[in-house]
Amino acid sequence: MRGVVSVVTAARARRRAAARRHGPAWGGPAGRIVAVGTAAVRALDSATGADGRVRAAAGWTDGRVRAATGWTDLVVTT
Repeated sequence: MRGVVSVVTAARARRRAAARRHGPAWGGPAGRIVAVGTAAVRALDSATGADGRVRAAAGWTDGRVRAATGWTDLVVTT
């Protein structure tokens, strides 16, 4: 797999944490995080620390997705 450059801004990391705690801004159940697209999956995975928290991050990712890091509940990609 080839790597990509990924960016997770501080605002996106905060929105993801808020959605995990309270649900999406438009309403709906709390706690469900869905990553849509390969780039989103890689970016979120690269920005996730050992504690499972997503933090602001930017840089090169090798394209591998680690298993069971807790950053998402569902992945939709081709």
